[in-house]
Amino acid sequence: MPGNLPQLHDVILPASPGWWPLPWTAWLLILLCLLAAVALLYTGLRLWKRLRTRQQLSRAWQEALKVSLARGENLADSVNCFLKRLSIQYRNPATGNWSQETWSDFLQSQIPDSQQALLRQMLEERYQAHSNLSQEQASALVQSCIRRWL
Repeated sequence: MPGNLPQLHDVILPASPGWWPLPWTAWLLILLCLLAAVALLYTGLRLWKRLRTRQQLSRAWQEALKVSLARGENLADSVNCFLKRLSIQYRNPATGNWSQETWSDFLQSQIPDSQQALLRQMLEERYQAHSNLSQEQASALVQSCIRRWL
């Protein structure tokens, strides 16, 4: 054996594999990451538009409330008109042609149970000369519909 030692050579390792081309699992991972990014971007844009629309409607309600109070109008009627315009624009365009009974039933189906009494009060007082509905109660009804419909 000692005589064979000069004939032995070092072990030559093969070249290490490069990172290109990527294996199919890496491509799959890249595709999934891209799809997740697109879905996240789409969802974020939808939520941002929704939030922006809610804010605009809340400001529009505050301005309508100021105008209604400045004119001395019935607050219950103002709430009813604003909700009907809101419903026509964002919920169901056919609500503009509904009878008062159908409209009342629709509103009762849209308002949470905790505000049903307030809604009935608003619906009863909308044709009276003066309403006992407070600004906070009116705003709560409108904000509830804005949150529900948008």
